[in-house]
Amino acid sequence: TFLLNFKYRKNPCLSIVNKALRRQWFSYLFPFQKTINNKLKPQVLTYKAFQSVLPMNKRQLKIGVLCPYSSFYPYLSQEFMEGIYSAIPEKLRPSFQIIPEFIHQGHPSALKAAIQKLLHFERVDVLTGIINYRALAEFIPQLEKYTGVVILADMGEYLPYQEHLNSSLFFNSFHYWQAETALGYWAQKNFGSKGSVLMPIYDGGYHLHSAFRQGLLSAENVPLDYVVIRHSEEPTYNLEYALTEYLQKYKSERPSFIHAIFNGIEAQQFFARYHKEGLHKEIPLIVNSHMASHEVLKDLTHLDMTFYAASLWDINTDTPANQQFKQAYTLLSGGERPTSFSLLGHEIGLALQSVSTALLKRDFATVKTQLKTEKIMSPRGERSLHHALGTPLPTIAVEKVVIQQGKVQKIALDQGKALPYHHHLYEEIRKENVSGWLNNYLSV
Repeated sequence: TFLLNFKYRKNPCLSIVNKALRRQWFSYLFPFQKTINNKLKPQVLTYKAFQSVLPMNKRQLKIGVLCPYSSFYPYLSQEFMEGIYSAIPEKLRPSFQIIPEFIHQGHPSALKAAIQKLLHFERVDVLTGIINYRALAEFIPQLEKYTGVVILADMGEYLPYQEHLNSSLFFNSFHYWQAETALGYWAQKNFGSKGSVLMPIYDGGYHLHSAFRQGLLSAENVPLDYVVIRHSEEPTYNLEYALTEYLQKYKSERPSFIHAIFNGIEAQQFFARYHKEGLHKEIPLIVNSHMASHEVLKDLTHLDMTFYAASLWDINTDTPANQQFKQAYTLLSGGERPTSFSLLGHEIGLALQSVSTALLKRDFATVKTQLKTEKIMSPRGERSLHHALGTPLPTIAVEKVVIQQGKVQKIALDQGKALPYHHHLYEEIRKENVSGWLNNYLSV
């Protein structure tokens, strides 16, 4: 048992009390104040007794958040946490305490330290955050033994693995891979012939290109070229100039379409060079969902060009759920525009709010049972955090993106074809990528 011996006023253990005071426990510590301040009367207080003075219904429910770093999205963790709060009614917010823990780029060593701290030191009731499925694998046994609730988020760079789907863990994905599968199917139906995938080695380390290829093959069994851009550690290396050799080759080979998979600054550099080489007037361009995001395109409005992408969420949708989200998030964040990360957080907040009665009682067994069947209406449609048969599939819109006269316009062309969970193509996509990066996608 942890002992606090308050024999002298300057006892080092008082620092623990100071921390307790900073965590708004002062009203509960007050009965001990006279004893603590009395130099002549030593007092021994066990940790169990210290906790017992906090009524169960008064303790804040702790939400531990795994927070990765991204140079392109420097505030993604804050956006994620504000997204969680935006879904929780204002009167319930004082009942929750969010505890962030930095995980760098999401590598297993950083994840291990963060998970151990949140579970065993902070003793959080809910563990959430943005992770990489591949890095998570070694922690599955530990998390399944955890009595609290685990709801993890990801961008969808990897497919969920079978061991994840059959556990009591819950996941909220942005489904990048689903968008890729839908794009591959659509590209073959509309452009046919032989296309080409162009990507840096980093983006090639995830399931995105494999998902695109399997989507294409499900439409018709045709060949698909892969071009992986060589990377250099030279200080003077610039992707935009390195692209020249590859794009010049495309001019002579004339594929039926080019599917570009880039992220962050490199996505912007690709658009700039593609436009400069004049290929935007010659070969249809299809890009991954991230490349068509507001964050990538906002600095490219000077380029007049057209390309195609798959959208998983339209910020301008006029559904009540989307309007409420935008209003709540904008108010909470001080006028910031919602992002995909704030949306992921908001959906987790909606799920927590839907089971809040059992959650605030810390009846975690009931919470987990409810979450397995609970469906929430989010800004991107009906959602479930439990991946199983019958789980609502993401809504995918194949769009034509037109940049003209300083504006970006997105025109919906078709509804994308999402894959049901446990589809046979899951295994095919995994087989094509048996290794890969352990950091979160976009965490560079």
